[in-house]
Amino acid sequence: MESKQKTYLLRGVRLIVGFAYIVLLAYVVILSIAFVLQLLGANPEADFAEWIYRSADRIMEPFRGLFPPREFDGNSVFDGSMLFAILIYSMIGALLGYGVDRLSDRLNRADRPAAPQQQAWPPPPPSTGIDDTAAVQSPTPAQWAPGPAAVPADPGSPTV
Repeated sequence: MESKQKTYLLRGVRLIVGFAYIVLLAYVVILSIAFVLQLLGANPEADFAEWIYRSADRIMEPFRGLFPPREFDGNSVFDGSMLFAILIYSMIGALLGYGVDRLSDRLNRADRPAAPQQQAWPPPPPSTGIDDTAAVQSPTPAQWAPGPAAVPADPGSPTV
């Protein structure tokens, strides 16, 4: 497959997976709001609560009746099925998010030109044209140390 076609295909797949990721994120947000509203015993006849419950009802279809809802004092309801749906949709969304990241990395690598070979660091010094095989040696520490042989004799002094 040609590089340009591969890039277009990866971009199309990333767009589709990104859209699915956004839809799943919206599902999780709607279900989370509905779960909290039910847990706090919100009035189901209020416009916002009615819209959230209606939207959550459609999203909950695959999970309906998985766990029985628990009613607490008053209007408060703990819906385990809804909590499970939030968990499953979150995991699927995390996997799709990972897929979007991987596709983006592949796209970035496909769009980048091939990297040149890495050179050794530090670079070798430029050649001077002089024969460097007979390198100048620096004095060793033993040659630095002053000693009796290192002090020149004064021609006018008596020798001992």
